This record gives sequence, C-alpha cells and structure tokens, in this order.
Amino acid sequence: MNMQKKGNISDKLIRVLFVLPALALFAIIIVIPVLSAVPYSLFNLRGFRFEEFIGLRNYINMLQSQLFWNALRNTIIYTLLNSAIMLSTALIVSILLYSLAAKRKKGYRSFRTVFLTPICLSSAVVGFMWQFIYHPRVGLLNGLLSLIGLEEYTQAWLANERYILLLLIIPAIWQWGGFYIILLFTSIMNVPSELTEAAMIDGASRLQTIRKVIIPMITPTLEYVCILALTGAARAFDLIWIMTRGGPGNASETIALYMYRQAFNWGNFEMGTTIGISLFVICAIFVVINRKIFERLNWDK
Repeated sequence: MNMQKKGNISDKLIRVLFVLPALALFAIIIVIPVLSAVPYSLFNLRGFRFEEFIGLRNYINMLQSQLFWNALRNTIIYTLLNSAIMLSTALIVSILLYSLAAKRKKGYRSFRTVFLTPICLSSAVVGFMWQFIYHPRVGLLNGLLSLIGLEEYTQAWLANERYILLLLIIPAIWQWGGFYIILLFTSIMNVPSELTEAAMIDGASRLQTIRKVIIPMITPTLEYVCILALTGAARAFDLIWIMTRGGPGNASETIALYMYRQAFNWGNFEMGTTIGISLFVICAIFVVINRKIFERLNWDK
C-alpha cells in the first residue's frame, strides 16, 4: 500500500514537473504583464514613474469619454461580424473539402496550400494590398465594376462610413480564413468514418449527417476556433491602422486603436494602460459568453 502511494505521488510530481515550464512561461508572458499593468492605471505618471495615486479616476474618465464608447461600439460590431462571417465561411469550405476528400477527388490537398498562403504575408503587406484594391481611381474593385458596366457603383470605398467596418473585415477574412479552414478540416477528417457510414446506412441524408454527426464531433475544435476568432478580432489593430487609421472620422476606431492613440500619440500612458485593461476584460467576456453558449448547445452529450 505504501509503495502504491509513493508511486502515485511520484507520478503526480513528474506531471507537475513537465507542466511547470509551460506554466512559468505563461506567467512570465501573460500573467505578470497583465497584473503589473494595473498599478499604472491607478497613478498619474511622470514618464514611467509613479507620481500621484488617483484611484479609479482614469477608469471614470474613460467611461465618460464619447470616444471610448464609439470605439467600444465599433469593436463589438467588428468582432461579431468578423467572427460570424469568418467561421461560417470556414465551416462551409471545410465541409466541402471534406466531401472532396471523402470522394477521393484529386486536388483537395492543393487547396490547403492555397488557403494558408495569405497567412505567410505580414498584415502590413495585406493592408497596403487591399488599400490599393479599394483605391477610388486606380483600384481593382472600381476597375472591375467599370469593366462590367456598373460604373455608378464606383466610389471611394475607404471613405464610406456606412460600410467601412465590413470593408475592413474582408481583408481580415482573406488573410486568416484559411487558418480556420485548415483547423476545422483537420478536425472533420479525424471524425471516425464508421459513424458517418452508420448514419448513411440508417437513411440519414448528407446534410443530416453533417448536422447530427460531424458538427457534434468537432465541437471542441469549434469552441477553440470561436475563441481564437473573437479574441483576435477584438484585438485587431495593424490591418485597421494601415488601411484607415480609424477613419473616416472615427468610423473604424476600435479599442486597440484608441489605446494606441492615448499612449503613443497623446503621451497619456496611464489612460492607455486603463484602456488596455478594459480590452483584456472585453476579450475575457467574449470567452466566457462563448463558453456558456457551447455549454447550452450541449452537442457532445
């Protein structure tokens, strides 16, 4: 009995030792910077030195700012639209690829390379490329519309306040959509073929097989992909900054851009830190809501 207990203790100790380096790295990169940022939001700073304790004044000033609420609204709209379009497109395309693979069609492997190619490009390159596509005079989009006789629809696309967030979502999907397609496609390919074949034998249509067998089986991957999409879109900065700088007006100003302006354009580092903490809280809220939704769906049970 004592030998068995010692064996259990040593097994647990080995597991802890294996996990410890990853936990230490996570604490150094994530936990410590987040916790160390909190004091900066509670003080007036002279450079990076604490000067005067002001408590929650920065948070109150942030919540009283119309620019913050505008940025928050844009961030929520951009995040939800981006994630919904990105994930629905990725799921549909991954299922189509699975259908090609199931029928042993040639060429489906080459699609994976095509989908992953945009990820290899930096966001700066993607931003400048799509900025050229949307250009009012020499842009590809207006040129294509003129070519097919729709000249009346040509316009300065990035100056359109009404559709600017949607116009910014398209390049983001073009760049990162392939990443989510590959994740979902790989997960679908790992679904045991016996389950889909049994469903077909029982008379289930292809659509019913996808809905009742495949999607419940890839629920953990779906949840993980949703978290990646939501938090990635909420923190979006580089593509938006390169293409619009938050314009026209403040129509595409997000929390990340507002934080950057406060800290580096206006030198208000304590307010920038405060906004950064609020962005962290927003991402955490998205993760919790996403988790609750998947628990309610309860597909895996």
